[in-house]
Amino acid sequence: MQLKQLIYFSAVAEARSFSHAAKKLYVAQPTLNQSVQALEKELGFQLFTRMPYHLVLTEMGEIVYQDAKKLLAETEDMQKKWMEMDQARKALKGTIRLVAYPSAYCFISDQILHFQNAYPNMIWQVSESRGYNFPDVFSHNRADIGVGDYITAKEDAFQTDAAAHRLCVIPLCSDICKVAISRKNPLSAKHDISKTESAKLSLAYYSGGDDVVVPYFSRFFNERLAIELHSFEKIVDSAVSGIAVSPVAQKITTQGLLSHYKANAVNFLTVEGFSLPVTHCLIYPSDTVFSPELKQAKELIIHAFHNLEQVSI
Repeated sequence: MQLKQLIYFSAVAEARSFSHAAKKLYVAQPTLNQSVQALEKELGFQLFTRMPYHLVLTEMGEIVYQDAKKLLAETEDMQKKWMEMDQARKALKGTIRLVAYPSAYCFISDQILHFQNAYPNMIWQVSESRGYNFPDVFSHNRADIGVGDYITAKEDAFQTDAAAHRLCVIPLCSDICKVAISRKNPLSAKHDISKTESAKLSLAYYSGGDDVVVPYFSRFFNERLAIELHSFEKIVDSAVSGIAVSPVAQKITTQGLLSHYKANAVNFLTVEGFSLPVTHCLIYPSDTVFSPELKQAKELIIHAFHNLEQVSI
């Protein structure tokens, strides 16, 4: 059964005539006849009693007509709602300035295409910054909203520090930092390696150290084998190629940069059972006045990280 069949049938029921209904709908009368006949065949009963000069609804035809009227009215309401929603999303205009820490930057950048498809007149400017620079970024009005992360066990301290800088923090998604290792490395077959094994591996880390994960994972690796890199892209590439291993947040890295590599390019393992739970979060100045555009941007980011939360690791 097709919606068009119900439209045609209802028009005939109201006009009590195929010819009158055909004129009203601007369709050929044979088309109308065929549509109603097909509907009757599908339902298994007659909808009309054909009289010499007009049509009369059968008992079942009357029931179908009343139900069809309700359905068509609901359909019209839905179409109206969809059009209003479409107009509302297209009416959102303006630039959203978002700052994100490195691994979130890669994930968010991939989400921007979806955001732009949903809200074509919103412009996104995404910049990358280390988490400890966020207070300075916001105080100098270089961003409207940000995505950061913190060690889950230190949430209270993180929230206190953020409040001291007049920043609001909304937890978005839990994640876990493990060691990313190339599938080319025989150790990748393991889920857990010893400190003796990790000491033989090169550790790729951000230039100047990483404020979240390196202080925890560095004790498992040989500093003389460490590689200082200046971008998260290079860090992930070094892990995929087998040049080094790197401690990264598993969910956001898998759905971000690693999505551009061959599936299962790396494995995530722990060193002597140690891993580091982290939380991705939304950050913005506490005195932020949310415009409709900024409010929508916030909801889009929250939704993207809600989907990330569902990723199994």
